[in-house]
Amino acid sequence: MQTSLFENGTFLIGANYWASDAGILMWRDFREETIRRDLGLLAHDGVRCLRVFPLWPDFQPIEAVRGYAGHVEGYSVDGGETLLYENDVSAGMSEVALAHFEILLDIADEYAMTVIPSILTGWMSGRLFVPPALEGKNILTDPEALKWEARFVRAFVRRFREHPAVIAWCLGNECNCMEEVSSPSDAYLWTALISSAIRREDPSRPILSGMHSLGIAGEKAWSMEDQAENCDILTTHPYASPTYKSDVDTADSFRAVMHPACQTTMYADIAGKPALIEETGTFGEMYADEEMTARYARNCLFNAWAHDGKCWLWWIAFDQGSLRYHPFGYNNRASNYGLFHEDGSPKPILGAVKDFNRFLESFPYEKLPPAVSDGVILLSGGTSSWAVGSGAYYFGQKAGLNLHFCHIAGDIPDAPLYILPSLNSNAMPITSLERIMENVKKGSLLYLSVDSAFPRNLGSDFGFRIHSRSVGQKTVNAHFEGFDLPLKLSLHYDITPVSARVLAKDDDGTPLFTVSDYGRGKVFFLACPLEKDAFDASFGYEKGHHEIYRIVRSYLTSGRILEGDFKDVSLTEHPLGDGRRVIVACHNVSSEKSLTLSCKTPSALKAVFRGNVVYDEKEGYRLILPPNDAAVFEIG
Repeated sequence: MQTSLFENGTFLIGANYWASDAGILMWRDFREETIRRDLGLLAHDGVRCLRVFPLWPDFQPIEAVRGYAGHVEGYSVDGGETLLYENDVSAGMSEVALAHFEILLDIADEYAMTVIPSILTGWMSGRLFVPPALEGKNILTDPEALKWEARFVRAFVRRFREHPAVIAWCLGNECNCMEEVSSPSDAYLWTALISSAIRREDPSRPILSGMHSLGIAGEKAWSMEDQAENCDILTTHPYASPTYKSDVDTADSFRAVMHPACQTTMYADIAGKPALIEETGTFGEMYADEEMTARYARNCLFNAWAHDGKCWLWWIAFDQGSLRYHPFGYNNRASNYGLFHEDGSPKPILGAVKDFNRFLESFPYEKLPPAVSDGVILLSGGTSSWAVGSGAYYFGQKAGLNLHFCHIAGDIPDAPLYILPSLNSNAMPITSLERIMENVKKGSLLYLSVDSAFPRNLGSDFGFRIHSRSVGQKTVNAHFEGFDLPLKLSLHYDITPVSARVLAKDDDGTPLFTVSDYGRGKVFFLACPLEKDAFDASFGYEKGHHEIYRIVRSYLTSGRILEGDFKDVSLTEHPLGDGRRVIVACHNVSSEKSLTLSCKTPSALKAVFRGNVVYDEKEGYRLILPPNDAAVFEIG
């Protein structure tokens, strides 16, 4: 199930919204004139979609009425004057709050804006909000709490399912932050209950997950796979933030601006469902000034569009820095991160949003076709799948590889290249390894970097013999053909090549990086957890280690036709048919770059949609790329 606005290749720009004057308390202090002014400003500057939050206790203000020994006699919304009877169609909902929400929807519709309600908003900006009757209960597992949540969701959806402004339903706001659960089954059952309550009232609109920081199955209680089983679209919340270590580098650096595209690609690939960027941003003025934030947003927008991010909703529409109630009285998070200042004056980021909107309006194709893929990153769990998976993705982009993701225990697809990054001792199904090696035998490539793993038949399959292994942290100088790189080792392997060719060795001559034939394919072995180590290091992806991936790429028969020294440029090729391709080249750093691209097949420059691109029959395509910007053009 999917609405046309979330189809592959389409892109929707919007913002998360709380009223500019009241923030989280907007439903208690509701001012229609503020809503109308806010939405008018947003619509004028190209914001087409809003994610909004019916704060749970404001919309379902039920309190318990207690009798002898504290036993609950019933529930009330009027201080105990009357009790709600079982199956009361009102579900304890506030008619005042519902009427306020309808006013917001009506105004959004007037401005041709769509709305995604995050229905069960109990967690917001670091504070838990629950109805008085449910305080002290585990609201993700307690049966009484679950009953009232299901009633709330059904009543809310039933009230607004006919409204034309509603484009989709979101389960809530990062509901996996509301309480801890003891098992993945608890998380699964909660998700199934809430999504079923939505579908019972409105089977026509897609259901968005709305969660914070999911893992792959077996890694966290809340998994991408379980969310996909119960929702139609997964959602990422990719901030330049410590949650993902995308804040250890500057906001205009490669890691930060590639993060949203990488995480959204991972969610979609692992879950087998569409994924979109539901909230994103920086952590305000302590991380980046307004000018850098604008560059960050522009760069992220082009990367997300090129990698089928489907939607980009900024956190948040208006600054909230003058709010004093908890949680704003004790931290700066979720405060001055807006597209606008609180007084309605625009920030530079609005220029980036408008610029991108103008580009999309001028782009001649309704949808951007899927990009050519070069291979698959296989995630095994144990060590953070995000740490090793994002590292492989970033190194791949820098080396000119467009990679996707797969769970090692899942259905292994046919691919020209398999990446097993920083493999640890977590179990890997032998059937998966056999499937991979069978494809390598037919001509695929396999790259394996090792952490603590004991892969079966490693020595015989990879063409060397391991005499011994010892533990010890040290950094060695790896000598490659034509360059050196430091490699951080946590394990030392005493290796003797048999049929493998040594591509890098340390000062003592010990092999560190090898390649060997395996049937018609090749296998590469790197004796360190490169991707894991880069994730932990400041500017860990800027030290030249992508050259290892470039070596692997030099052996690859790819469906891509452009070649060049990409490094800080993520380049995707989108076939249109008849030999034509749209090329998106995103420059992911804050300096200007001149890039020359050669083409493996005869081609010519058909059109330039953005940027400075010239073509010469001898030199190829020459791009002048401004800081944190993109070139988009068509060849054929």
